[in-house]
Amino acid sequence: GVFCAHVSLGMLRQLCAALVMASVVAWAPVLHEPSRCGVRPLVRPWASASASAEPLPTVEADGMTRLAWKPEGYEFWAWKGNRVHYVASGQDRPGVPIVFIHGFGASTYHWRYQLPEFSQERPVYALDLVGFGLSDKPLLNYDADLWRDQVAAFIREVVRAPAVVVGNSLGGFTALYTAAECPDIVSSCVLVNAAGRFRGETEEAEAMATSGQRRPGVLESVKRFFGKVVVYASFFVTKRPARISQILRQVYPVRQENVDEELVESIRLPAESSPNCAEVFYRVISRNGNGPRVAIDDLLPKLTAAQVPLWLLWGEQDPWIRPTAAAKIQRLKPDSRLITINAGHCPHDEAPRDVNAALRSVLQQSEQRETMGQKKSPPHEAEQQFPSDSRASQQTNGQVEVEKQRHQNNNGGGDCGEGASERAE
Repeated sequence: GVFCAHVSLGMLRQLCAALVMASVVAWAPVLHEPSRCGVRPLVRPWASASASAEPLPTVEADGMTRLAWKPEGYEFWAWKGNRVHYVASGQDRPGVPIVFIHGFGASTYHWRYQLPEFSQERPVYALDLVGFGLSDKPLLNYDADLWRDQVAAFIREVVRAPAVVVGNSLGGFTALYTAAECPDIVSSCVLVNAAGRFRGETEEAEAMATSGQRRPGVLESVKRFFGKVVVYASFFVTKRPARISQILRQVYPVRQENVDEELVESIRLPAESSPNCAEVFYRVISRNGNGPRVAIDDLLPKLTAAQVPLWLLWGEQDPWIRPTAAAKIQRLKPDSRLITINAGHCPHDEAPRDVNAALRSVLQQSEQRETMGQKKSPPHEAEQQFPSDSRASQQTNGQVEVEKQRHQNNNGGGDCGEGASERAE
């Protein structure tokens, strides 16, 4: 009580801004046991789904067509006993599928300008990571493995074909991690102002975490308690519409007018959708500085070995993740290609015309590469991973029968699509 009495509203505003920035800029995923997708099928028949080929509901905005905001959501998929929200369209189109992955605190709706446009030529998908958007928010130990496994299982069970994975911020690291560990289901990887640490930063964070491991148990418990109080308080400040709008305008420095009511509501509503929201926010935030880390440096050689093309679409006005991060990735992986955009941290929503044009160029070159056979074909056994039949029920608008599955915990790790449900408490 004494601690809370000395935390003013102004302090909370500063804290919540710092926490949000830290979660994006310094988010270093926890890595458990190394895992590989291999070629063994991961599909659970009960969880298979056939996405709708119906056109997406859209609205016109500033001369562009964008996805209509639906508070009740679009489609849902059952994974590891959790309901996962996603958007899908263009399943009757011939192009290589795209899977869009949102960043910290965002959702499928953040790809509102990309989904309708690219669904005219190819299958498109965007999913809410577990803990975000309209997906379930179970009390898990949130880490990189969880989201990598979710995306990999989504590609296997819903998309059912190798896909181009496109991710922003936290979703960018998730896309990179999935492509590096599961190259048989990823045809190309596109990072849009991706989060993640490099090896030197990772080692420093680990040293700091190790130095604090020998604190007396009582003091450590008090530290954790007060840390939770601060994070919880900042969460309740951050989820206010005015505060959401303020934070977004900071990272939309070129076109702040793109921060509209629908975008703010798409972030606010999920923060009210579950009694677990504050605890999930705390668990995601508190992963920073705890446990062993996986660095971007460790993933890039795996892309090279698997011949997965890497593209960087970078908002050069990003106040959180500067273009120097993209330049460092290019130095580590010289065959990656960089396209800069005059925008901030979320160029796909701040400068959608520019990003869509760049992404179309990426897709054309990637498909030309595939046609010329420059990328190795997936192993023959991988054909088992994309079944043609669907034996599970799928419903829309929030109606999903979730079949519970119990899995044995294998050192907390997973194999690109497994190893998440055992983390539930």
